[in-house]
Amino acid sequence: MVRIPFNSLKKISIPVLSPGPPGSWDEEVAANPRIFKQNGSFYNFYTGYSRNGTYWGIGQAISSDLIHWQKVNNSPLIQTGDSGTWHHANVDGAWVVKDAQDRWHLIHEGRRLFNTFETQSFGLVRLENGWKGGVRSWPFNPVFTPTGKAGDFDSTGLLAPLIYRINGSYWLFYSGFDGKKFSTGLAFSEDLLNWRRYQHNPIFRPGTQGSWDSHGAILLNFFRAGDLFYAFYEGMDFRGRLAAGLAASSNLICWQRVTRKPVIRGGGPGSFDEKKLCSPFNVIHDSKIYLFFGAHPAGERPGFTGLAVAELAPWAKHAETCGQNIDISDRDNPCI
Repeated sequence: MVRIPFNSLKKISIPVLSPGPPGSWDEEVAANPRIFKQNGSFYNFYTGYSRNGTYWGIGQAISSDLIHWQKVNNSPLIQTGDSGTWHHANVDGAWVVKDAQDRWHLIHEGRRLFNTFETQSFGLVRLENGWKGGVRSWPFNPVFTPTGKAGDFDSTGLLAPLIYRINGSYWLFYSGFDGKKFSTGLAFSEDLLNWRRYQHNPIFRPGTQGSWDSHGAILLNFFRAGDLFYAFYEGMDFRGRLAAGLAASSNLICWQRVTRKPVIRGGGPGSFDEKKLCSPFNVIHDSKIYLFFGAHPAGERPGFTGLAVAELAPWAKHAETCGQNIDISDRDNPCI
């Protein structure tokens, strides 16, 4: 049996990041956290939304302790495009990655159509002048799109991109949507622009009929404890209710569930995460695991960023959130 590498998660009772004041670009939503450490500080590339619906955007907040966050600017780093562009309706799900020339890039979701995951794809921008600077979009975006082929797990839409440099190549872990369910797949690239899908996709499927994750299983970022990799994942049942589970792998390709039940759910009546807890994202710091998540008290808006914290188990005190580069000796190892 695979061990759980942490003790019980305990939620902080209030959000750690909230929407901005009326009239701001993120006045309705400040959620879907993606947190990375750079030069001793933690950067949160989060998703925001304005009340008048003019755009979704990806903004930044910075922290030294993972509890107290300061938004970097009064405007988003990335926002939706003009009418007719591939990302006119939405941008979301940011992830930063360094290329072979030590240049930082950000991959993100975007879609052309409103109120549907159809057409949702991934685009790439270069981060200029450090993580606090501007961005430069590539002219050939999107760089990764749904297959459009009936029967494929990612025929209709894509979301939640994660990129790691593994064994000299870039590995893109992502969620695919087939019109009914969400699964996790894998693709490879040498240049961040041209991707080839793993021939045995998907690598992580929804649970069995009637289970809490029967209609969605989306792996988020990884951490390593002992000889295994772990990932929190977003699970969804047939009613669309979301919660977070835990999965483990020896090689990042073959995954198994660690528990049959979620490790964390939305809160009770009146809580800021009553209706929806999504996008779990881990950071290990000072022998604790910090689990950030998107939180919604009623529908999609408003949206907050919540946090739960747990002590690492004694045997897992040296656990680490996986960085940009991961070394695995053989990706074809048998499943654990």
